[in-house]
Amino acid sequence: MNKYPLIGEGLAVGIILLFIGTAIIPSNGQITEKSSLPTSRGNWLYVGGSGPGNYSSIQKAIDAANDGDTVYVFPGAYFENVIVNKSITLMGADKNTTIVDANHSGSCITLDHQHTRVSGFTVQHSGNATKVEYQDSGFLLPFGSYSPHNSEISDNIIKENFDGIFLWEAHNYTISQNLIQDNTNCGVYIFAGGDSNRIDHNIILNNGAQGIRIDGDTSNYLNKVVSNFLDNNTNNGIIMSGYICNVTSNHISYSKTGVIVIGPYSQVIGNTVANNSLGLSLDQSMQAVVEENSFTNNTNDATFSYYLIFRLVLPFISWPQITKWRANYWDKHLSGPKLIIGRMTLCGILQGYFPRSGFPWPNFDFTPVQSPYPDVSRGGV
Repeated sequence: MNKYPLIGEGLAVGIILLFIGTAIIPSNGQITEKSSLPTSRGNWLYVGGSGPGNYSSIQKAIDAANDGDTVYVFPGAYFENVIVNKSITLMGADKNTTIVDANHSGSCITLDHQHTRVSGFTVQHSGNATKVEYQDSGFLLPFGSYSPHNSEISDNIIKENFDGIFLWEAHNYTISQNLIQDNTNCGVYIFAGGDSNRIDHNIILNNGAQGIRIDGDTSNYLNKVVSNFLDNNTNNGIIMSGYICNVTSNHISYSKTGVIVIGPYSQVIGNTVANNSLGLSLDQSMQAVVEENSFTNNTNDATFSYYLIFRLVLPFISWPQITKWRANYWDKHLSGPKLIIGRMTLCGILQGYFPRSGFPWPNFDFTPVQSPYPDVSRGGV
């Protein structure tokens, strides 16, 4: 007779449950590997790895996915031209070991839908085709894309492509915490008037032309370039055009020109601009603000150009300047207001016929500081 019947029955039930649990867990351990992944509202599809049902290529998993799903890619080298044409998250296991390689033909990852997120990859070896609508790149948003809005490229290594990232008329894109280096042309290139994009906390190095380039006079709204570390990009660290451009808290060094901003309402605030041939160029500026930047060891620190019509239609701005230069550090300046020499030029179509017309024009930073500001940007990678 069992002296403790309840204990005996409980032990028997526990053994049975343990046996059942052991039987339903696959012996290859794949469930354990996947269970540590973050959850999402959609389904998860897997590429690589050793478990049953995993896809052999990234594109096959994307083709099987639905909007809202996550495609998770285990470490390995995937020689593909990936097209993301759904609102999904594409996630690599480790950006150092999960590699999308285009094998020097076409683009690595083409973004062809809104609300996409891509992170956790090394993206390398695009082709070198330069037809601008479909420029070979690590990441490509091509001409005619479906609703190219509200997407994110973050925490990737993007290297040895023609352009690192090329986006045609992008809106509300976030490009953050990437290492972007050794691309033939640009690190990041937003073409044809993208609006409301944010490029922040990236490290952008050793690109053959520009570190960051944003083109298009149709950029009516605010594009932001914030807290990036740009070094040794051959021609320009940052070149932006548009009505409103914001360049804040970046480090820009060792380029021919550190920053070029083309447009009337620019904000260049809190940057470290060092060791460039020309630190800053403002072109077609109207009511720009250049404030609390550190200009250090540049051959020439800053210049600007105005259209004459801007000066005539804004008489309420204190003469002679319509750009506000405030509290910048100039390493070669000893005391008193800092003189910045620019140029007053013709406007409109005449400037195209006479590009060297105009005459020198002075601006002043009336409140220069005597010590450089802390260099707060080291990217975020």
